[in-house]
Formats: sequence, structure tokens, C-alpha cells
Amino acid sequence: MQLKDMLHRGDRAMIYVFIAASYFPWLTIQPFPLTGWTAELWWIVWVLASLGILYQQLFHERYKCLETFFYLLMGIVPSIAIIKNAFSFQHDFSGLTELKIGGLLYILGVVFFKADGKIPCAHAIWHIFVVLAAGVHYYAILNYLYPTEVTQGSNP
Repeated sequence: MQLKDMLHRGDRAMIYVFIAASYFPWLTIQPFPLTGWTAELWWIVWVLASLGILYQQLFHERYKCLETFFYLLMGIVPSIAIIKNAFSFQHDFSGLTELKIGGLLYILGVVFFKADGKIPCAHAIWHIFVVLAAGVHYYAILNYLYPTEVTQGSNP
């Protein structure tokens, strides 16, 4: 296996890690009612990420549409559960707008991810969408999930 192939596989594997890591704070810090499958979602996203990485390593570049479907499925299902819980339980869910915007940026970026080689600089544009989405999610996590004294710098 050549270095370029190893790096490409690692890049694709990190997409799964990135998706799981984007939702993990929302699923662990934000208090959810311990009912149904959403209570288990915090570990399900990591199992799905692990299975996605395994699939991607075994079938690298063979079934690209299926791989993209897995990325989208893993990116959309946790957000639906989080949004559903926020509305179902009348929970004060600050940061929901940022969570949606970040998810939308990831999804829009997939257009460029799939257009690699067809649109000039498509892969670079894809990475710009990833950075923007991650930045929006980071902003929301920092400002809404962590206590105020952490984000404003408390004095001892």
C-alpha cells in the first residue's frame, strides 16, 4: 500500500470520526430524557463511526455512493434525534439554530465532495464547508453547552 493510498484512507476514515465527534457533546452534555433509543445514541454514533471506518477500509473506492449515503445517514440521524427531543420535551435547547446551520453546511459540502474532478477545486471547497460547519458547531458547544464561567473566563 502506497503512502498516498494510506493517507486517502485515513482522510476518509476521519470523516466518520468528525461526524461522531461533532454530535458527541450534544449527546453527552445536553441532558436528554432517558427514554427510547435516543438515550443510547451517544454510543451508537461511535459504533456507526467504527463500522463506517471498517467498511471504508474494506471497500475503499468501490461503492462511493453507498459510502456517501453512510456519511449523510450518520450526520442526519443524530441531529433529528436531538431536534426531536428538544421539541418533544419542551426543553430549553439553546444552540439548536447553530446545530442546524452546521449540519446544513456539512450537507451542502457533500455536493462538492461528490463533484471532485468535475468542479474545479471541489475538494478544497468541500474542506471549506467542513471547517465552517465545525466552526459553527464549536461556537455552539462553547457558548451553549458549557457553563458560562468557562466561556467568559472565571477569576479565582
